[in-house]
Amino acid sequence: MKINELHIAKFSENSTIAIANSLIYKPLNLTLNEARLFFMLISQIENDDEEFKTYKIFVRDIINIVKPKSEKNMYAQVKSDMISLENKKIDYSDGNKFAPIRLLVEPVYHEREGYITARIHHLLKPELLKLKREFTVGLLCEMLRFKSINTQRIYLLIRQYQNAKTKVNRVDVEELKKILNLSDKYPRYNDFKKRVISPSLEEINETGLKVKLKEHRKGRSVVKVDFIIVDNKAIELDTPSEMILSIEDKKNIDEKLTRLQARLNELGLSPKVIDQLILMPDIKDNKEVWSTINDIKMKKRDGKISGSISAYATRTFMNMFDLAS
Repeated sequence: MKINELHIAKFSENSTIAIANSLIYKPLNLTLNEARLFFMLISQIENDDEEFKTYKIFVRDIINIVKPKSEKNMYAQVKSDMISLENKKIDYSDGNKFAPIRLLVEPVYHEREGYITARIHHLLKPELLKLKREFTVGLLCEMLRFKSINTQRIYLLIRQYQNAKTKVNRVDVEELKKILNLSDKYPRYNDFKKRVISPSLEEINETGLKVKLKEHRKGRSVVKVDFIIVDNKAIELDTPSEMILSIEDKKNIDEKLTRLQARLNELGLSPKVIDQLILMPDIKDNKEVWSTINDIKMKKRDGKISGSISAYATRTFMNMFDLAS
């Protein structure tokens, strides 16, 4: 085998990936090395791409970033991972159409040159191309160096809130296990925390992104966890200008938030509770919130609420989102 070592590396310490938040919460069922290849492909997407291109990954780039114990074995490993990754599927749905689709299309291993080429399935365009809102940016090299696929996924869940006012991502424990493809494992939370959450946070904290865990219990069981960013000394991520919301977009979002705040005020919620709700990501588009507001108003109109509507509404929203009193 003759490997051409002379090529220009496409990846640096500042290389990033941008993924729609909807994809972050989908189970991918990938091994660590398969995920590394997939994320390396994603990182090559340009901001103005209209279609997926055929992307190239040199094994030498993987070696330079990951620094495996055996460089020779990495070439065979990448070839094997490429073949298995082509057979991995993800459930696609746009609310109307549903399809199990392959993540990779037309993968080819160029043995003499030591690289692979592949495209990403075209149905994933809404979650990877021309992203302007509700997406997450992560540092590629950090993700590639993680020793666990679980760390990669939790890292993206944390990165989602890096630039938010409230740097907290609250996730249901069962949902987290589903995202990590661990729904049928670790029935005891303490085992899940010991084997998955704690090791992942330890790896992530080594990057300079300092995160702590807060647990929420229902009775004696931990049902939700908060990933809280307490310090961020990691490399700052630049958001491309094409991804920044237009003034009109921001105006529409602000108006919707303003309307939501007014409706919550009408129900008599305290400013503290309203602030907690308003700061939640995507709260303005949460259909359950708007439906609950209307439901409370109808119950009050029909005399189904005894006592203060303010107290009733406050209890309802605090229980719905497990808010602090």
